[in-house]
Amino acid sequence: MQSEWSLEELKRSIVDSAEDYDRIVNNMNKDGTKVKTEEGETQSPSEE
Repeated sequence: MQSEWSLEELKRSIVDSAEDYDRIVNNMNKDGTKVKTEEGETQSPSEE
């Protein structure tokens, strides 16, 4: 089953995802949560 998205739906989805990402990162910064990088090192989100 193939689903076709309109350009506006696609734009909105991308913006929603970016807003969710920003919200998660901001919450992690407030909590001081550490994240793992691809190299396996641990750092806070503000250092990325």
